[in-house]
Amino acid sequence: MSRAFTKYHLDDGRALHRFKMEEPHATTHDHPWSFDTDILDGDYVEEVFHLDPNGGWHSELVHRIPGEIYHVDAAHIHRIVELPTGECWTLVRAGPHARETRFWRFGDIVQSRAWPERRWTRVE
Repeated sequence: MSRAFTKYHLDDGRALHRFKMEEPHATTHDHPWSFDTDILDGDYVEEVFHLDPNGGWHSELVHRIPGEIYHVDAAHIHRIVELPTGECWTLVRAGPHARETRFWRFGDIVQSRAWPERRWTRVE
């Protein structure tokens, strides 16, 4: 996946994720499916982005801690920005494929692109 993240596919359809290093400038993204994730060990801080109805955007930092189980919608736009304990392991149970992954840029304007396209499009 990347130097910072490894994904291990388990025989029962779940996936074990290992976050090994912070990527505060990683590309913001969503997912092709909704999923439930259990924080098994370690913790992380994700920056979650929200599109405003007026065309703007805002973000918030959310700290995910061990023992927490939460649901992530496919349209949840985020990036992992901090690993307070240096590493984090999660167990993911993905739902059915719902959409194509999109990558996002947030600044004075909002842009996105679908995987595997190269061209960024302005989001109105």
